[in-house]
Amino acid sequence: EGRCEHRASSFQYLMAPISLPSCAAVCREAGHDVSFLDAVADGLDVADTVRAATAAQADLIVLAVTTPTFDGDADFARALHAAGGVRSAGAAHLSAMGVHVSALPNDSLAGGAFDSVVRGEPEYTVRSLADALQTGRSLATVEGLSFREGDAVVHAPDRPFIDDLDALPFPARDLLHNERYLAPFSDRTQTPVMPARGCPWECTYCTASCYYGTRIRRRSATSVVDEMQECVERYRIDEILMWADTFLANRQFVLELCAEIRRREFKVRWICNSRVDTVDLEVLREIRAAGCWALAYGIESGSQKVLDGVKKNASLEQARTAIRLTREAGLSSVAHVVIGLPGETLATVEETSAFLREIDPDYMQVYCSVPFPGSELYDQAAREGWVVGNEWADFEQSRASMRTADLTAEEITSARKRVMREFYLRPRYIARRLSSLRSWGDLILLFRGGLDFVQNWVLKS
Repeated sequence: EGRCEHRASSFQYLMAPISLPSCAAVCREAGHDVSFLDAVADGLDVADTVRAATAAQADLIVLAVTTPTFDGDADFARALHAAGGVRSAGAAHLSAMGVHVSALPNDSLAGGAFDSVVRGEPEYTVRSLADALQTGRSLATVEGLSFREGDAVVHAPDRPFIDDLDALPFPARDLLHNERYLAPFSDRTQTPVMPARGCPWECTYCTASCYYGTRIRRRSATSVVDEMQECVERYRIDEILMWADTFLANRQFVLELCAEIRRREFKVRWICNSRVDTVDLEVLREIRAAGCWALAYGIESGSQKVLDGVKKNASLEQARTAIRLTREAGLSSVAHVVIGLPGETLATVEETSAFLREIDPDYMQVYCSVPFPGSELYDQAAREGWVVGNEWADFEQSRASMRTADLTAEEITSARKRVMREFYLRPRYIARRLSSLRSWGDLILLFRGGLDFVQNWVLKS
């Protein structure tokens, strides 16, 4: 989803999609008949999914594509092509969207699996593509689209980013089986809500600006709360994930949103992401009063040298303060860490492990650094000869697909596991988690989630 391109996090949960349902809502608003299929949520294999997709007799099929799944997604698209001809007008037009195809449109179209790819923010480009296919208008007029024309690849002009995000209809969640998307370590249903797009920071490992640009564009607080209320009251969704890297970057916006939730006397449970340098105690207390229960921070490293080398523009002291204030405000904290960034050594890995134990967040995820297309790190890793993966499926965050000047890929993968063990297997941490349980049901959920975590994130590589 968006810039998040790993198959599963250490919390091992299935996140509800938002980009495709958003495209579906925009197309439906324009008068197109739309259906949606999530094969993972529905437990469908490739053959079942091909049958379901072809049975829809669609003129246009759009696939959400990521870097580690690209080759498999392309094989699936070819299977759809092979099963074409189910409509009287012929086979469907197959298009792909996502960060990977936005960054590498030529490469993505080279294999012949996709007829076109959507570059960047997808909603209006997908709608325009559907309109063009329906009316016979040239695809060259569809801003933001790259497509195959014989042996050549044609790039239509870039599409401007959407200034008025309030103009977008809410994602078509009526097309989803919302009850199948559960929050980690919980039986609560969860869905993302996107309050803002764009990120002005320059972190070299991140692809956010490639997809949504460098200028922050925010919805109105009223629109965001309207969508949250629809999720809870219409779709009976228990928890909202604020899907924005920069949600807390504008203090006034956050305070307005919290005030709107309280004004409506609307009870809602939600979580959000934040940089460590955009929080203060007043804001943290306000979001807690408005229903937020947890914040996830991009800590990335316990080495200031590594942070500076990837242009994080944040300090270890700011991270210490953010976790401390989050705890003081009565909120749970989640720390995200990346092992194997440029400048990483065995010594900086130990600094990171020690730093995590010092700040002691409630939860923590550790990833291997991945040079995703669309990031500055991708160009750096290619230039330095650091990439060790032979195919896109190797670009996974649970194992190293690149080395650094000082560490091999094997050392990075091993270090990731070691950092997790040193944090999660502490008697102090285990005692704290057990003491937070309120029922036998909580214990069962913790055990089940912990077992998945160990099997799929610690042991598997």
